[in-house]
Amino acid sequence: MPIAIKSKREGFRRCGIPHSIEERIYPDERFTPEELTRLQNEPMLTVRIIKEMPAGDPEQANPEQGEGVSVPQQKRGGKKR
Repeated sequence: MPIAIKSKREGFRRCGIPHSIEERIYPDERFTPEELTRLQNEPMLTVRIIKEMPAGDPEQANPEQGEGVSVPQQKRGGKKR
């Protein structure tokens, strides 16, 4: 299953790639089991395993550059004051 990673600080590096404050999605085979454990245990990162792939193709990403598929932030609806 694909892996979604978001960093608390832009460019924070772990497992050889810089991570973004924007959530990025990587194919499940991108990280070894040991790397995935390291990522999940890193307090600077939020890592989640997703069951369904959002729009975008992680195969087109360049993992050597630390590029996954960005997931746009959703805007909250609400009344303006």
